[in-house]
Amino acid sequence: MNNELKDAWINCIKMWEWIVLHHIDGERDVGVLKSKYLMLERDNPYLGCYFCAYGEDKNRDVMCDNCPARLVDPTFRCDHPNYAYDAEPVAFLVKIKELYAKAQI
Repeated sequence: MNNELKDAWINCIKMWEWIVLHHIDGERDVGVLKSKYLMLERDNPYLGCYFCAYGEDKNRDVMCDNCPARLVDPTFRCDHPNYAYDAEPVAFLVKIKELYAKAQI
């Protein structure tokens, strides 16, 4: 795995761990939490998502196809009802950690 791709994974997981922690501790709006987290970071990713930023850098026309999670599982969708990032942040974090573990093989 190249460094740029690995950084996208690590940064995304780090962000979602922070979001989940603060979501459970009180703030329920994932959009607000993403904004707060990104204010702490120097380099804000495209659309507030490290995966989207990586995908866009590769090819704007097929940004989602180049999503790091889709490179591991082509059926991955960030808005999947079972783990939608905005409605199910804990399940989303679990899903991306699961895919990251597979990416390391």
